[in-house]
Formats: sequence, C-alpha cells, structure tokens
Amino acid sequence: MLLERGRPQEAVTAFEQETDDGWKQYGLAPAFDALGHRSEADRALAVLENDFPDSRAWSIGSIYSCRQQPDRAFSWFDRAYRQRDGQLALIRADPCVGKIEGDPRYKALRKKLNLPE
Repeated sequence: MLLERGRPQEAVTAFEQETDDGWKQYGLAPAFDALGHRSEADRALAVLENDFPDSRAWSIGSIYSCRQQPDRAFSWFDRAYRQRDGQLALIRADPCVGKIEGDPRYKALRKKLNLPE
C-alpha cells in the first residue's frame, strides 16, 4: 500500500521489520526499485529466486511484472500454475501485473485460470 501511495522509503522500513523472509524480500525488491536502488532490489529478488522458488513463484513473477520484464514474469507465473500457487487468484488485483496485461500471455493465463475477462 505504501508503494502505491508513492512512499517507497516507508515501504522499505516496513518490510525490513517483516519476520517472514519470503514476504520481506518480496516487499523489498519493488520498494528498492522504486527508490532507484537497483542493486539492493536485485539482491532481494535473488534471495527469492534462490531460497523460495517453490513457494513464492507468483511473487517473483509479480516483481518481474513491476520491472516490465514479461518473459521472466510469465515464466514464473507458469511455474506458479504448475505448483498450484494460490496467489494466482490475485492476478487481477496485483498492480504490478497490470503493467503487462497487454501481453497476449496475460489473457491466456487468465483463461487457463478460468477467470472472467
């Protein structure tokens, strides 16, 4: 919510206090990106990819969506689908995913998930 309100430094502060490391890194990556601290954002994303590939596939895809890297995003969304990641239900609510919804794979993923257009 803080990121959506344009308050990335406050988002970093909040996520640094998160006790679940997966959620912490998921929040830090886009917050650091918003601050222009790409190396810190890359480190947080690397932790997610290395330590949580089987439990945070959706989150990783969401971050790549924020970065407008649809190939990597959809690769992770496909993985989340294969893993039956419950967060896939958030596809329409995630503002980051909205950045790549013009990609034809977005519509195909929604169809695969049986979500209305």
